[in-house]
Amino acid sequence: MMLDTTVRSDLQSAIALHQSGQLKEAATIYKQVLDTDPANGDALHLLGLVSHQSGQSTTAIALIKRALEVSPDHPDFLRNLANILRESGQFKEAIQVYRRIIELHSGSAEAYYNLGMLLQKQGKLEEAVTAYHEALAINPHYAEVYNNRAYVTQTKKARWGFSTLSESC
Repeated sequence: MMLDTTVRSDLQSAIALHQSGQLKEAATIYKQVLDTDPANGDALHLLGLVSHQSGQSTTAIALIKRALEVSPDHPDFLRNLANILRESGQFKEAIQVYRRIIELHSGSAEAYYNLGMLLQKQGKLEEAVTAYHEALAINPHYAEVYNNRAYVTQTKKARWGFSTLSESC
C-alpha cells in the first residue's frame, strides 16, 4: 500500500512539472517511478510524451508501445501513439492504430478525422471520405472535417475529369 501511495505521489509531482514545461525534471521522476515499478503504464506513457516533446520520437514510440503492453486498450495511450506515429511520418502504422482506436471507441470523431487525413495523404480518397462522414456523424460541428471532405471531393472530381461549379461559370 505504501508503495502505491509513493508511486501515485511521485506521478502527481512529475505531471505537475511536465505541465509546467520542466521536462527534464519530470522525466527524472518518471524514470524513478519506473525503477520502482517497471510496468507502470502511466509512467511509461508520460515519459514517452516527454521524449516526444524533447524531439526523441523513436524513444517516445517505444515507451508508449511498452505502456500499451500493460494497458492495450487505453484510449490516451493509443491516441498519443497514433499522433506521434503520424507526426513522425509513419502513416501506415498510424492508420493501424487509428483503426484500433475506432474499433475500441467507435465514438471518437477525432480518430475518424485523423484516419481520414492519413488516407487522404495516401491518395485513398474514397476511404478518406468515408472516415470523414463517420466523424461528422459523431460530431456534426467538426469544421475541419467539412474542409477536408470538400477538398477530397474536389480532388476526386478533378481526377475523374468532372468540372466543378466554379469552372463552368
